[in-house]
Amino acid sequence: MISQKLSGKGAFTLVEIMIVVAVVALLAALAAPAVIRARQRSLATVVLDHARSIDSALSQYAIETNRGAMDTVTFSEIRGYLRPGTRIYDMNGQDILGGTYILNEVRNGVRVDPATISKFDPNVIPSNFWDGYND
Repeated sequence: MISQKLSGKGAFTLVEIMIVVAVVALLAALAAPAVIRARQRSLATVVLDHARSIDSALSQYAIETNRGAMDTVTFSEIRGYLRPGTRIYDMNGQDILGGTYILNEVRNGVRVDPATISKFDPNVIPSNFWDGYND
């Protein structure tokens, strides 16, 4: 006979499927906090990297234009010292979280917006992470 009856040996029971689903859910629950921490850490690193790039552009601009330590500088003045087409160039002084990089006097360099810093969990991103770029 062409058709054969299926024996119970080739199929999974409902209990076995539920156990597999429970194990997968448990693993996802364990991995979620690590993924969230990694995401926050990567966003903070991008914000800090952009601040360093702006600070470098500020230094180069100040040297080439003979600006003194007390001179005030705006982002539009140093924009030409950033690479065109990059995210930092196109965002006109805003960070990826919507805050603004703070530029005042040349001697102060660039500062990360306190509102941006407050968006990160201090247990994931400690305050010393921002040293040199916060008030």
